[in-house]
Amino acid sequence: MRPGLTVILVERISVVDHGNLAIHERGCYNVRFGKSQIKAECLMPTTLNTLETASEVACGLVPESPIGLGPELPIRIGENKYQMLARFDEFVSQNPELTVEQDSSGEIVIMAPAGAEDSSKNSEIAYQLTAWSRQHGGWSFDSSALFNLPRGAKRSPDAAWIHVNRWESIAIEDRKGFPHIAPDFVVELRSETDRVAILKNKMQEYIDSGVRLAWLIDPILKQVHIYQPNKPVELLDNPTSVSGGDALADFTLELSRIF
Repeated sequence: MRPGLTVILVERISVVDHGNLAIHERGCYNVRFGKSQIKAECLMPTTLNTLETASEVACGLVPESPIGLGPELPIRIGENKYQMLARFDEFVSQNPELTVEQDSSGEIVIMAPAGAEDSSKNSEIAYQLTAWSRQHGGWSFDSSALFNLPRGAKRSPDAAWIHVNRWESIAIEDRKGFPHIAPDFVVELRSETDRVAILKNKMQEYIDSGVRLAWLIDPILKQVHIYQPNKPVELLDNPTSVSGGDALADFTLELSRIF
């Protein structure tokens, strides 16, 4: 991949291999070469690996033009395969409309926005957690917050909570951006497009990074997976509520509006 070629917004890119974007169907793609953004309209399946290749397979290069994200999300880009990307924080800052994470192996994940139903469920979880936090202390966060975890992952859980003493120990400037801290508690809500195996790995990554309690809530199967350090994963089938236990004393999440 020629240095300076940066993916900005993409449609229908399903595979990334050896630093090249494998394009598997006709469509429009936004790419950036240096500081210039172009639109490449591909006529056939191909591999876009240099600006010259883009010119060869494009029926025209035009000035910057917004292109919506296609349906094939999330897009996963391996650490040794995304030389086209700018630094992670720069990429996030340049694309605030995207939900972007990075796992501890360095793989970047660009995810689809939440649907209305999932967004409503996320809001309900955040509402209940915030109400408890106001009474018991600490700071709660919704899915727009991104945390730099100790093992290198950068994650935006659907809801999170941090003890007041730990939060106030962070530099003020760090709090304004993507703070370098593992929350004490996180929640992930499975959506229809999520793969359970990937979510389970993500939950274990949270625990390995220092999270004290992590819930994977699956409204599709009506299950809650409970992760804690040095304990086997606990599975609740069709519960009406789930308790925060020792990590979040007196917190109980009611699930009637989730399931």
